Amino acid sequence: MSEEEEVANSEESDNKVSKSAKLLAATEIISAVAVIATLVFLVVEIRQNTEQTAINAKSVQMGAYQDLIAQIVELNRLPIENPEFARIWLRFENDDPLSEMERYQIGSFFWMLIRHADLAYYQYELGSISEERLESALGPFTGRLRVFPHSREWWHKRKNGFSPKFREYIDDYVAVLVEQENAEE
Repeated sequence: MSEEEEVANSEESDNKVSKSAKLLAATEIISAVAVIATLVFLVVEIRQNTEQTAINAKSVQMGAYQDLIAQIVELNRLPIENPEFARIWLRFENDDPLSEMERYQIGSFFWMLIRHADLAYYQYELGSISEERLESALGPFTGRLRVFPHSREWWHKRKNGFSPKFREYIDDYVAVLVEQENAEE
C-alpha cells in the first residue's frame, strides 16, 4: 500500500471517527433536551395536580358546609311548619311544665340539634370545614345553650353518647357561658 493510500485510509478513518463522535455528541444533546423537556412537563403536571387537589379540597369543604346548612334549614323548618311543635317549643323555652309526649318531642328535637352539632364538629376534625364555619354550624345548638340555661341540663344528661372531644368542646363552651353569666351578676 502506498503512502498516499495510507493517508487516504487514515483520513477516511478519521472522518468515520469524527462523524461517529459528532453523532454521539448530537445524540447526547438530544437526550439532554429530552430530559429537560420531560422535567418541564413533570413540573407543569405536578403544578396542575396540586391546583386540582386544592380545588377538590375546597369543593369538599363547600359540600360539607352546604350539607350542614341544609340540615339547619330542616331544623328551623320544624317549628315554622308545625305550629303545635312551635307552641311546645315556646313552653320549653319558658321552662313551663310539659306533658310526657311534649318532653319526648322536645327531647327528639334536641337530639337532632346535638347530632347536627356533632356532625359539624366531626367535619371540623376531618378538616372539611374551618373553625369559623364550625361555630356557625353549631349555632342552632349553642344558641339554645346560651339563651336557655335549662337546655344545658338536657345536654349534661345526654352528653355521654357523644365523642369525648365533642363533649369537651361543648362543655368548654358552656363553661364560658357560665363564667360570663357570673361576671354579669
